[in-house]
Amino acid sequence: MENQHESSLFSPRSKPVHLNNLGTSFSERFKRSRDLVDLDSAISTHEKAVNLTNDVNLNKPSHSTNLGNAFGSHFEHSGDLVDIDRAIDAHERAVNLIPDGHASKPKYSPEQPWQFILTPVQPIQEPG
Repeated sequence: MENQHESSLFSPRSKPVHLNNLGTSFSERFKRSRDLVDLDSAISTHEKAVNLTNDVNLNKPSHSTNLGNAFGSHFEHSGDLVDIDRAIDAHERAVNLIPDGHASKPKYSPEQPWQFILTPVQPIQEPG
């Protein structure tokens, strides 16, 4: 039983989840360090997680959301419109992957319209 759990932790399917978590850690460190190297690492790592995740995987909207949030943070720091365009693209991809009427379908935030899917109602998880 322990070997089955261990092998699932290191399966190719779990790599995007681990990359997503690593990207989130880089984003959190950026919030404290303000070092763009951390934010660039977050973006790069989240991009890998998104690219390695199949569109039918229930984690892909979350991965894409985190990528969009990282680009949004980069936009806040740089003011570069390319960053906001990338944030919007990532968020739109996430929205389009979630079925209409699902509780996790994001809500629009007028305070930060480019981060409209920052806080889904409930996380999407793969059926166990």
